[in-house]
Amino acid sequence: MTDLPKRALTLIQPWGWLVANGLKNIENRPAGFSHKSFRGDFWIHAGLKDDPAHLLAAVELADRFGIKIPSLVGPANFGCIIGRASIYDIIPPGNSGERWHFPEQWGFRIRNARPVTPVPCRGYQGFWGVPADVLAQLARSA
Repeated sequence: MTDLPKRALTLIQPWGWLVANGLKNIENRPAGFSHKSFRGDFWIHAGLKDDPAHLLAAVELADRFGIKIPSLVGPANFGCIIGRASIYDIIPPGNSGERWHFPEQWGFRIRNARPVTPVPCRGYQGFWGVPADVLAQLARSA
């Protein structure tokens, strides 16, 4: 279990699904986000909050890139760790030209993303430590 990430980042759906499935390679965070030095593996947590504005924005942007987002209905898609990925670089605010980067935000470059069997877990803002019992469940399903 030592090779498993110890930290997670909560994302609002369907952004979490896009990242976990390797379809979105940049996760954007506002200028005040305090974890800009983070690099390495982390768990992708799908937040419990269902935000129609985020859904609409994600669907419109994904459609522009030829990506169809499935219906994200049901408890397995919210309030769970749904994937694993690695952050290897950060883009500062500005016009980077990257298709998933929002120019007014920091863009965390992501690679090696993959979905995992969802494991229910409470999420938090920023990068947060995953409880030992949840890590044990993830280890069994990884």
